[in-house]
Amino acid sequence: MNEMLSGKSGGDIFIVDDEVINIRVLTAMLKKQGYDVRAARSGETALIMIRNRCPDLLLLDIRMPEPDGYEVCRQLKEDRECRDIPVIFISALDHILDKVRAFEVGGVDYLTKPFQEEEVIKRVETHLTLCSMQKNLQKMVKERTAELFRTNENLKKELVRRQKAEARLQRLSVAIEHAAEDIVITDRKGLIEYVNPAFTRITAYSPEEVMGTNPRILKSGRHPDAFYRDLWETLLAGKVWSGRLTNRRKDGNLIEQEANIAPIRDDAGNISGFVSVKRDVTENEKLKAQLLHAQKMEAVGTLAGGISHDFNNILGGIIGYTELTMEHADKYPEVPEKIKKYLSRILESANRATDLVQQILRFSRQQQADRGVFEISPLLKEVLRLLGSTLPKNIRIVKRIAANRDSVTGDPGHIHQVLMNICTNAYHAMRESGGTLTLELENTEIRERKRFLGMEIPVGDYLRLSVSDTGSGIPPEILDRIFDPYFTTKKVGEGTGLGLSVSAGIVQNHHGLIEAESSPGQGTVFRVYLPLAPAAPDMISPEKEKIPRGRGQKILFADDEHFFLEAIAEQLRNLDYEVTALTESRRALKLISSDPGGFDLVLTDQTMPDMTGIQLAGEIRKLNPDIPIILCTGFSETVTEQTAAEYGISKFLMKPVHREELAKAVYELLRGSPVSKPEIRTFKEPG
Repeated sequence: MNEMLSGKSGGDIFIVDDEVINIRVLTAMLKKQGYDVRAARSGETALIMIRNRCPDLLLLDIRMPEPDGYEVCRQLKEDRECRDIPVIFISALDHILDKVRAFEVGGVDYLTKPFQEEEVIKRVETHLTLCSMQKNLQKMVKERTAELFRTNENLKKELVRRQKAEARLQRLSVAIEHAAEDIVITDRKGLIEYVNPAFTRITAYSPEEVMGTNPRILKSGRHPDAFYRDLWETLLAGKVWSGRLTNRRKDGNLIEQEANIAPIRDDAGNISGFVSVKRDVTENEKLKAQLLHAQKMEAVGTLAGGISHDFNNILGGIIGYTELTMEHADKYPEVPEKIKKYLSRILESANRATDLVQQILRFSRQQQADRGVFEISPLLKEVLRLLGSTLPKNIRIVKRIAANRDSVTGDPGHIHQVLMNICTNAYHAMRESGGTLTLELENTEIRERKRFLGMEIPVGDYLRLSVSDTGSGIPPEILDRIFDPYFTTKKVGEGTGLGLSVSAGIVQNHHGLIEAESSPGQGTVFRVYLPLAPAAPDMISPEKEKIPRGRGQKILFADDEHFFLEAIAEQLRNLDYEVTALTESRRALKLISSDPGGFDLVLTDQTMPDMTGIQLAGEIRKLNPDIPIILCTGFSETVTEQTAAEYGISKFLMKPVHREELAKAVYELLRGSPVSKPEIRTFKEPG
């Protein structure tokens, strides 16, 4: 065993990686430690070599020509001769889903490239040692368990062999007490006679608490009576029962266990007791739940991306035409002020819809967090509007905003999520009996370090956001666990147990603290403390900047959305630009090809049939490398402001685009360009 730990045992290690340099580096460092090393550059070759001679350990890359690392591992785990080989994945993939999948197919560890030599050596040594110990332990448990049955059967028959039997039992107990599975022995009536240390670790019950009692103290209430009747009928018939049990720990937490329960027979062949061996699979179930949640969020994200693209195009047209109408209305004094007010309300509603789309994208992780200094009051008012339209009439909403300063640094989308999570919990506590939901905002000074359930904030000036309800309240024994992941008191299907856990994580990422105060029947109050952003110096408000105008420069505009195309083209024309608008990217490219210098700027959508905006920009760059190109999109999974710049895009805009934003972007790119002759040019698409 010491030789195994020191790496001098000559263990056989197999490396699978399609990169020669990785194989050379790993081979050199492992041979230096005294290991025998073999390698293959493809999964197909590796499977053949491994099945011909099983190694002691496998270092496996993921991204390779078919089959990839996941498939290689899966096939080995299905092979009876190779399934016990420990597999350590070494990959540049660093996403949680990649790691979860690696463990799902049978990997025992996961290293991320680039790797450190010391880490690789220690991981290899550890898993070789664990593998050796596991094999020895399995062998010992199997042998000692067999001895236990034989000893129990012979104990009453041959009293003279008692001392020898006791010695065997002593040796057996050492093996059982070091087993990872919890082992329980009962008499024929089901009363507990023995539990190993793993039982105490898993259930939190000490041996003294359970000795002489029935294992039903672990019942969770999740299984019907018929389930237990079938279990006992199987055992009393002399058969082994195998299955999944949901049990309850002493602290009330549920645990998932895979169990094997077998009858114990005496010398006469009669059942004298039972032995159960149960393995805790709770963490495995949590990982599966996390994967399922991630898959659901991925589906939500895909849907949100598609919806946001269409909405932003529609909103772009609404905002564009509204701004055009407002511009024309300002030119005519006879237009009633009421009409102008209505137009302002339309524009305000469209802007709110735009914000809502951004919130959906942030929630589905399709858009990066937008961190910066922002005010909480407008966010709180938006939440109140949303709650007012969704909560039932038997719940009254009260707001108290007493903060003189309410600017914090962070992501407004994430803080919005925290508010909605807490308010949703409050609603669930009051939905049957009704009540009052109160939201308060105030400034507070923390004079000494404040702590709550592992969270801590230093002294300083904070914004305190309180959400209180008059609902059923939270019992004291549960209050300390409300921020634990997957902990929930709601019925199945009513919650994931992640809302408050996610909220606590968000608040901590904003360097704040969240605390809860409650008692049964007295309602609950959550308080969120966020550090106030430094006060900005008083500044004289500048006069509203005039919208910059063009000087007749020629713009080629391509977008397959007619509604948006017409609105933006008209706005640009009103800004004194000459615009040629097309709905097909290939026709736009054909026009540029016929006269590469005929336009001063190109404005293009990203998502279009036949040719995307990025592809169109690439072709135009070949014809005219210096022409400014603006890429405008409602949503794209692949193109961001950073990647657009890498493709040579001069400016990246997200739909819907406001007139001021568009005018500024175009003006800045065309500043200093020559003035075209003032002429009106009408372009008709060919065909």
